[in-house]
Amino acid sequence: MISARRIRDVPPLVVDVGLAAVAGALTVLAARLQELGLPVYPQLTSGAAVNAVLPQGLSRSPSGGSVALLVCAALVWRRRRPVALTVATTALTVAWPVVVPLLVGLYTVADRCSARVTAWVSGLAMLPVAVQFVRTVQSGLHGVADLVAGAALVGTATGWGMVAADRRARAARAAADAETRVELARRRVREEIAREMHDVLAHRLTLLSMHAGALSYHPDPSPEQVREATGVIVESAGRALEDLQDILQVLRTPAVTARVEPPQPTLREVTGLVEETREAGMRVEFSERLEEMSTLDDISSRTGYRIVQEILTNHRKHAPRSVLRLALAGGRADGLTVTASNALDASPGPRRAVPGQGLVGMAERAQLAGGRMRQDRDAGVFRLEVWLPWKR
Repeated sequence: MISARRIRDVPPLVVDVGLAAVAGALTVLAARLQELGLPVYPQLTSGAAVNAVLPQGLSRSPSGGSVALLVCAALVWRRRRPVALTVATTALTVAWPVVVPLLVGLYTVADRCSARVTAWVSGLAMLPVAVQFVRTVQSGLHGVADLVAGAALVGTATGWGMVAADRRARAARAAADAETRVELARRRVREEIAREMHDVLAHRLTLLSMHAGALSYHPDPSPEQVREATGVIVESAGRALEDLQDILQVLRTPAVTARVEPPQPTLREVTGLVEETREAGMRVEFSERLEEMSTLDDISSRTGYRIVQEILTNHRKHAPRSVLRLALAGGRADGLTVTASNALDASPGPRRAVPGQGLVGMAERAQLAGGRMRQDRDAGVFRLEVWLPWKR
């Protein structure tokens, strides 16, 4: 069985040559019916006057079958000049039985040309039908039958071509829409990876920066302090490298839908995150009042962890001298609430960081998880509150 895909893969020239051969066979049949007095399309003259001036090989029969076959052979160029071929064929139908090439031409015009061009070419093709109807109007039903048959042939060929053009346009739009969806999916993946890189690497690198800065600001550190700070720097750099390798592994995955993600942390690991920050010299007051942690949605749990991680990172960058008050509270009925507050650091210290995209990223994360974020600055205190659904 020949599939539609195999047909589409056939070169257009081969298709047109085959179509010309089929049209030639049908044209011979139409000419035979014409000789038997059963015309399939109005032929206003016998063509004898024109055949008389043609070479002997082309005018050997009153029906002009050789001329009709040449018109069928011209269908090979139907894709290049569809309008010119169809108009010429319409003129030839007055004297020769070239109705099959005419129908092929009408189909091609409707398939490849604008609606305006299709309308006037189809109207031109109906002109012989209208003339024949006027000539045979006295014959009653016979004239009506000729009119209906001619209109049906022209309408069918034109309508079929318009349907084919519409299907091709829909297929093109579907392909474009599919490509757009793939590009949007890739963009979302890149945005997710960018957020992961910001959250994970910023946390590790700020810890490393703090310990390295502590060594530079202490003129005479003890050997124990040097060993402790160096150990933390080495550990933070190693973890940052591991996190970067995990992210690069995701980037190397060719398929968007088949990408492999490293294990994601959850709120159960927040305590270790806070302790790690305290060991770096930050002052953090942490409280946790969470009920039924086992029922917390995985997405909310991961989002909550990343938000707490970003809060700690921003605090180290923008207000390292103040105390951070961080609290987690909630349950199945109330949802998960993360609150943080600290005094704004107004001192112009040398390590004062430039504001970045941390708050923007937290707001985006909360929104994607179905939650919301609120922040304000009042009386020298910065406050942040994030709410996330307990169950999605």
